[in-house]
Amino acid sequence: MPFPGSDPDRYPHRDEVAAYLSAYAARLDADIRTSRRVTAVRPADGGFEVELAGGGRLAARAVVAASGTFANPYRPALPGLEGFTGTVLHAADYRSPHWFAGQRVIVVGAGNSAVQIAAEVATVARVTLTSRGPVKFARQHIGGRDLHFWLKRTGLDIAPLGRLLRTPPTQLVIDDGHYRAALAQGAPDRRELFTGIDGAKALWPDRTREEVDAIILATGHRPDLP
Repeated sequence: MPFPGSDPDRYPHRDEVAAYLSAYAARLDADIRTSRRVTAVRPADGGFEVELAGGGRLAARAVVAASGTFANPYRPALPGLEGFTGTVLHAADYRSPHWFAGQRVIVVGAGNSAVQIAAEVATVARVTLTSRGPVKFARQHIGGRDLHFWLKRTGLDIAPLGRLLRTPPTQLVIDDGHYRAALAQGAPDRRELFTGIDGAKALWPDRTREEVDAIILATGHRPDLP
């Protein structure tokens, strides 16, 4: 089912994606139940019994766990973070930059989410993007086409590169120039990861200390298959 619109390389808005998925689901011969969390799966009568939160059960001959990784945000054990007196939240819980208007904010991470959230919050707050490694960018448009077009055309989007590489490559930030420019202008600025947290103060590698209001962990997710 092609995505609507005349430009195949554009990035659609959230509501467009939601509408597309709803329209796609309506065409399927399937009983789709959203907002129904599965709490248990048990063998029963040669198949399975699926228990739902809030009551209710389903019988099935087969069960596929396609829950991905996005239910388990990864929160690294950064030095002193557990004693931080300000606000700590994961990127999974981030909703709006206006939560942080006028504050001093640190965003931890070097991937797409980290850079995008840091740049967005930097429009209303003073923000530092920090990570153990550098931010590495990939051009979003090459030869007039989106990067994903070339990944699909060359087969790299499904190539099992992880089996061939001893060390996985650093995640690249896909950018049309907007985020690289934001970092160059210092909104957000970029620093090496802090060496510790003391109450409300971040301790930087150059031994300076400063008070911080909030820390956003854009540190990815881990598998969640209980």
